Amino acid sequence: MIENLPDERIVPFQTAQEYLQISARTLKELAADRHKSGRKIPAIRISRTQTNFFVRDLKKFAQQNYTG
Repeated sequence: MIENLPDERIVPFQTAQEYLQISARTLKELAADRHKSGRKIPAIRISRTQTNFFVRDLKKFAQQNYTG
């Protein structure tokens, strides 16, 4: 799915949530740098209710947090 997209591609919140398989609340906290773990995902704020992500940031986050 997202692995085949170029790193510069921007994906919507829902796609990021499906790729990382985390709840919407957790993804919102990670994007806003408010997660209790201290982890953060760089996000593109479009509006107060819309957030998008670069594919490269999602891949990097998944690699750092989901693989040994």
